[in-house]
Amino acid sequence: MQRILAPAAGGLLLLVAFAVESPYMAYSVYAFLLLAGLAYVTPLLWLSGLECERSVHPAMVEQGDEVHVVVTLANRRGWPVPWIYIEDQCPKGFERRGSNKRLAFLMPGQAITLEYDLLCPERGYHRVGPLLMGTGDLFGLQKRYRADVHRDYVTVLPTVAYIGTFRVSARRPQGPVRVTNRVYEDPTRISGLREYVPGDPFRSIHWKATARTGQLHVKINEPSNVLGGVLLLDLRRNSYAPEGAARRIELAVTVTASVAYLLHMSGEQVGLLTNGR
Repeated sequence: MQRILAPAAGGLLLLVAFAVESPYMAYSVYAFLLLAGLAYVTPLLWLSGLECERSVHPAMVEQGDEVHVVVTLANRRGWPVPWIYIEDQCPKGFERRGSNKRLAFLMPGQAITLEYDLLCPERGYHRVGPLLMGTGDLFGLQKRYRADVHRDYVTVLPTVAYIGTFRVSARRPQGPVRVTNRVYEDPTRISGLREYVPGDPFRSIHWKATARTGQLHVKINEPSNVLGGVLLLDLRRNSYAPEGAARRIELAVTVTASVAYLLHMSGEQVGLLTNGR
């Protein structure tokens, strides 16, 4: 609204100045319009020359660990920025050590840096950023804000409880149990032959047996995969009691991660299916 009212008011006053033939009033209106134009343009120019870079290390941590965040803002244009206020957005609920905001003056080619640490108490995929920037003209008439497009993410792994007494994996004294559903076969491991059935690929034809018997025979290959463990994790809100639902969900995630870790350390193949997003 101010962007429209200021030129409209200036134009109206300019008409009045010409109507009453007052040169001093006209000069004052022209000065006001020039001031309003500079106040509108200069913050846009200052923000357009700013470039942001951020590094988050490490990008994958466990619950309770810290990540180190470094944000660098540089002025890439040939004009100074009289004042710039920056604030880097942090995940909600994360304890911060160090300052993530600053008020600064930037000369052409100069860069400023923010450094702080984040304590990660909650598992998940958390966003760090964007960097919010705010500046304005020297007269305090206009303020402009801009959010940088650069965002980073940190993965906080769920808590794993080490299971030592509960046997989850199946006892297999004779090694892995082969699957009966031959979805994926290993062409290098032939287990037998059978007669050709329309629809069989020609690359599976056993030409020596075909030449010896006079009838088409195809190779039967062993499956290339073995049985493993598949964990199903239901994360629908309706599946948990309303009282303490968040705590129950976190407990379910911890149990799933713990069982998956145990299976992995036992040499088992592990799969995970979940409806969580």
